Amino acid sequence: QRRVTWGIWHKAMKSSTEDEAVNNKMPTVDAQLEEHVEFTAADGVAAVVLFVLIFVCYLCTVYPTVPGGDSGELIVVACNLGAAHPPGYPLWTWLAHLFLLLPIGGPPAWRVNVSSCFFDSAASVVILLCVRSWGGSTTASFVAGGMFAFSQQIWLYALQGEVFPLNNFLVACLLLLTIRFSHSRSPSLAYFGAFVSGLCLSNQHTTVLYVLPTALYVLVCLYRTSALSFEVLCKLSICGLLGVSPYLHLPWTASRLVIDSWGDQSTMEGFLRHFLRQEYGTFKLASDLGVEEGLFVERLSKYVQYLCQEVLYVGIVFVCAGVLRSLKRGEGRVVAFNYVFYMAFMFYLGNLPVTDFYLGVFMRFWQQGSVVVFIWFGLGLSYLLRLVRVSLWTSRCLSVLCLSLVLTQVILNWKRVDNHDNFYFANYGRDALKPLPKNSILLVNEDINNNPIKYVQQCEGFRRDVSILSIPLMTYHWWLRTQGPHYPDIHFRASRYHPWESDGYSIAQFLVDNISKKQIFIAGDWKYGDPTHEQVVERMPHGFTDRIVLRSTVQGISMAKPWKSLSSYTTALLKAVPHGPVPPLKYGPESWEQVIRNKNYEAWLQPAHRLAKLSESEEVKAKPKERQQILKAAATLYTGYFERRVSGGLDFVATNYRDAGTTFGMYSEYNETASDDMFRYWMSYVKLETSNGRGNDPGVAEIRNIVAAHFNPYRREVAKQFPAAGDDAIAMLERMQRRHARTQTARARDEL
Repeated sequence: QRRVTWGIWHKAMKSSTEDEAVNNKMPTVDAQLEEHVEFTAADGVAAVVLFVLIFVCYLCTVYPTVPGGDSGELIVVACNLGAAHPPGYPLWTWLAHLFLLLPIGGPPAWRVNVSSCFFDSAASVVILLCVRSWGGSTTASFVAGGMFAFSQQIWLYALQGEVFPLNNFLVACLLLLTIRFSHSRSPSLAYFGAFVSGLCLSNQHTTVLYVLPTALYVLVCLYRTSALSFEVLCKLSICGLLGVSPYLHLPWTASRLVIDSWGDQSTMEGFLRHFLRQEYGTFKLASDLGVEEGLFVERLSKYVQYLCQEVLYVGIVFVCAGVLRSLKRGEGRVVAFNYVFYMAFMFYLGNLPVTDFYLGVFMRFWQQGSVVVFIWFGLGLSYLLRLVRVSLWTSRCLSVLCLSLVLTQVILNWKRVDNHDNFYFANYGRDALKPLPKNSILLVNEDINNNPIKYVQQCEGFRRDVSILSIPLMTYHWWLRTQGPHYPDIHFRASRYHPWESDGYSIAQFLVDNISKKQIFIAGDWKYGDPTHEQVVERMPHGFTDRIVLRSTVQGISMAKPWKSLSSYTTALLKAVPHGPVPPLKYGPESWEQVIRNKNYEAWLQPAHRLAKLSESEEVKAKPKERQQILKAAATLYTGYFERRVSGGLDFVATNYRDAGTTFGMYSEYNETASDDMFRYWMSYVKLETSNGRGNDPGVAEIRNIVAAHFNPYRREVAKQFPAAGDDAIAMLERMQRRHARTQTARARDEL
């Protein structure tokens, strides 16, 4: 056996393969990748196995109820057959509604989530067929579909009711038809492609960046083969119009005045405004964020990192090889142009910053590019496999090695995307509505407050007596006409909410007009640009929401109004705080779960601050029994807040420990055991405030002296028992966090 270098060996093998092809009439590697491939029974088996494998994994990890982001709004629209935010997504709405009609049980959100599982599973199968159509091997095609399905971003959005899985499926179908058309130049495929192009535009407008270049390529091909005629153009136009026909759903919805439906499409002007996304900005991803200029390079850098992670780094070699192979064909160059055109457009005109949370929002739009990337992945993998294949045994080993890439993808991402026990958003919606009085008004702002709350009300029928008004939507001219009839007992003095327009009203006027008839609460911030509420009302913490109270009743002990007494006020606060679990740390800062986690903390911390402040007023000090009850409630809230931080990350805000220690100190006037907690929290405060050269708080020196002397200023005595050195609140919480982590690990091991 002679030893040769890789270059000599490759040259010898290539020469041998070409000679064998001439003698045996078999195509070379290059020819195999260039020839037209007809699908075989083996391809059908591979497609079925791939679909079942992906769909089962998706079902094991799917959200059991409403997810975060736009999903809540989209699921409500699917339940009511309304119109979603621009451009409306009519095709997705009807398909999701069909899944709601299936007799498969489960909450409405779960059934819509299953539709996303189905569409991304189908998209993976179409990617397999695309690679096979370009001459790729069945093994490489299977691996490409599996790698796409189990990449983190694709898998995550396949588990929730969103428009992106359907978009992935339609884009993959468009690419498959383009590849098949390039082989046959059949007008029938062109007609079908025009119909699919229309469906793409009925779901996601970003597909226009794929549709236009592809349509131009098809027309040129038909012209060169003398198949282009007026009749063919008419048929293509008709098929395209049939594809966008789901948009007829929008004027039908406007005529029905569906609750929580967006826009007024009863006129051509309103229809075009919604279709062209003019309320967001036609070429913007979001409104009210401004155009983030000068971030093209930074966005590109983030995308390269994302791409390397999605293909497990080693896959970049296969992607590059696939690009080079595809560029040898006309349709391959069109696909490459579509990809570059789309990604450059998104990087340049996407008006979202690249901070943690907004980066997560922006990354959703990279999925359309991932469809092309994984087709290249499969094509490059197939080419490299055929280059190094020298024997049947080697071929089988390489096939197993390639399939192990899919298994690696599953193992790496399963825990990251597993949401089978994620009830956090549904719990948030119920916990926000549950403590509200009957027939009250709830003003909501921001997606995290609007979508889960409206889902549990509209789709699950929870607390339908509460009137939920979206502050941002009230600013549009169409809102009162389409949504006003659903709120007959609420007074709107003008056509829309806008304090600076002649036909508008301010939020202060709205509150004054309705607060005497109904109790009003708010979840989220006020609308930016309208400060009229500042002189009129006060916000009082009430769990996940705040109660709106006129400022004339918020003075001294009257802070408890309109409750009957301080006792009923503190009882209402303790009942309103959420008691459900907090999302764990596996959900990063770019996730909606992080927002829910922060809201859980604020729901305990803000009322604790409020009660502690109330206990210091002279009017409350004159009533010792009620003051004791208030301080006990405040101490309970502080304790609950820090305990909830165990599963979601420790609190390193020094002033929170200071305020908690002060509250326990005041409570020690009535309960001697509270002194230990006072010293524990104050030790943590001093530790944090003096670390890393800090110590700007003027009270830190005084508290340090109190802690050093073991002196309780509220009881005016030296503590009989004092926490051991280093046994502060941070050390205690760290021990609790380690114990919690061990418990979670043991539970996961038992489940596995």
